[in-house]
Amino acid sequence: MRPPLTTALPGLGVELAGHPQAAAAYRERVIAPLRNGAIDAIARAVAAGQWDGPDPDTAVDMLVGTFVYRLAYLGQAPELDEVFRVAELVAGRALPRGTLAP
Repeated sequence: MRPPLTTALPGLGVELAGHPQAAAAYRERVIAPLRNGAIDAIARAVAAGQWDGPDPDTAVDMLVGTFVYRLAYLGQAPELDEVFRVAELVAGRALPRGTLAP
């Protein structure tokens, strides 16, 4: 969620809107694997009794949608603490926070 990605995403969305075949290929090759991985991770948390939020599909859409909206319309790239805060609101509980390697 940092430059150059933050400046490229809105333009990519506009370009894909005018090219349905390219948009479908992008969704299949880029979006679907990432989205499905996130859905699977939340499904595992649900199965382990560690998720109090909405169903995995909705939870992923809520999380991604929040930050895409803020990036595309408000020009705000989130800090890691904000990502955790929103994820914890969606999850309905505190989430474990690891440490980032330098």
